[in-house]
Amino acid sequence: MIKTFRKVIVPISPVAIAILALPLINREASKNGILLQLHLFAMAFFIAALMTPLVRLFAIRIKALDHPDPRKIHKIPTPLLGGIAVFIAFFSAHLLHFSFDREMVGTFIGASLILVVGAVDDKTGGIPARFRLLVQIAAAGIAIYFGVRLDFYPFTLWGRIISIALSIFWIVGITNALNFLDGMDGLATGLTSVASGIFFIIAYRLNNPFLGYISITLCGASLGFLIHNFKPATIFLGDAGATFLGFTLACFGLMGHWSNGNPFVSFSVPVMILGIPIFDMIHTTIERISTGKVHNFREWVDFTGKDHFHHRLSDHGFTDKEVVVFIYFINLTLGLSAVVITICSMENMAILLGQAICVFLIITILMGLTKKKRNGETKDNSGNGCSPDD
Repeated sequence: MIKTFRKVIVPISPVAIAILALPLINREASKNGILLQLHLFAMAFFIAALMTPLVRLFAIRIKALDHPDPRKIHKIPTPLLGGIAVFIAFFSAHLLHFSFDREMVGTFIGASLILVVGAVDDKTGGIPARFRLLVQIAAAGIAIYFGVRLDFYPFTLWGRIISIALSIFWIVGITNALNFLDGMDGLATGLTSVASGIFFIIAYRLNNPFLGYISITLCGASLGFLIHNFKPATIFLGDAGATFLGFTLACFGLMGHWSNGNPFVSFSVPVMILGIPIFDMIHTTIERISTGKVHNFREWVDFTGKDHFHHRLSDHGFTDKEVVVFIYFINLTLGLSAVVITICSMENMAILLGQAICVFLIITILMGLTKKKRNGETKDNSGNGCSPDD
């Protein structure tokens, strides 16, 4: 079905783009509202669907390929740099709109920096993880300078310092958390589609047009790429694409201004929307430290392993597609709760937060059962005197 969808969407993309571009080019016809947002979504979708095969050919030509190894799931060399197609669709749709606020400008500049450095690393594989981390901090600083930061601390000197520090921590953390989940076909791209769609719903309900424009465009660009990235994927996001998407989603979490001064809402809404990558990063970090796999920050940055949430679900017997769809629905469940939190009473907020905690407890139990299963299989194989092949 996915292959059929690819064959249908790609040929009609140039015609669809031309038709959809006409009302956007006419400034009088492109009034603010849901019609414009739907145009942005459709433009980004078709541009991404059209650009992805071209970027794939470019990646093959320059040999920017992801080769199989024991810690990876795919079996054949697969082109990288898919994030470039997503970014082109994301940015070009906005160029037709001609409307940017200060926070959007900062987000685009920071995302561009991360994309370029990541693309070079995808091609060469020679950029150290620590340097990429410094680039992410610099990109976060750019976004913060343009106003993308936490806003529930008092505007005193110490309040601003704390706000900037936590904003950098949030942006860099989410940037890497989504990258860590880019381990199965369509997983990171689909999570981005769901999360950006939830951000759009919140922006629309709270009448925040600029967050609405940027989030619905990213949703369209991600879905347009997903038809090429869902299993069997013909191209991967690469570190460039995964970190660019993580950075952009992190900025969405800080540029919404939906809290009206309520710190509980400011904290809980983005955390719930991006709950899966946050939980995965926290859980794997704690386990790696407690089991002695990493001993310091440098080892944590450089460590790679098959101990993430999607790997654990796969060990339970889920197929790759089942794992990806299962995680989509968990993310959607948390995201819909976040939508309600923005408009409900404190009592209902507490109930929804309790529901989210229950979801994470279920995930923790699943991951714990997988660990016990692995340990049991290891003991059986080492204690019965026979080789696994026997």
